[in-house]
Amino acid sequence: MYSCWVNRDEILRVLRAFESAGRVLGARGLPRIILECQLRLLHQELCAAVPAKTDIYRRLLEASRLLHRRRAAILADEPFDAVAAQFETRVSALHDRLTHAGVLIVSAVLFAIGAAGVFMRLTDAERFSADWSRAVEQTLSGTRGLLPTG
Repeated sequence: MYSCWVNRDEILRVLRAFESAGRVLGARGLPRIILECQLRLLHQELCAAVPAKTDIYRRLLEASRLLHRRRAAILADEPFDAVAAQFETRVSALHDRLTHAGVLIVSAVLFAIGAAGVFMRLTDAERFSADWSRAVEQTLSGTRGLLPTG
């Protein structure tokens, strides 16, 4: 029974560490969804490479799910995906397209810390067209409009 508690405590410690890492990365302008997705992909790859350690790697998936739940508590998956898809549709014909940028924009809005850096980079006139920048601004505004006020 004791080992069960130690294992549970260790899992909670790992989850808190990844949640903290998400906050640090977000503060540096890297949307948390990147960490969420990377943890999920890392779990898949490690389980495929070393199936005997699947139980150990499960913690990565649990951390990814925790980050997802935190994100979905702010904005559910359906509106999140819809706004991100609208951005992709707006920029689909542009040459300066950055794949999945809509997801980054929406995620950055949800966790406002560091979001300004994301938006500055994604509206940089030296890198992106005015049409692209307008689409970023529209997505930013559209996402903010879906968030609870207060």
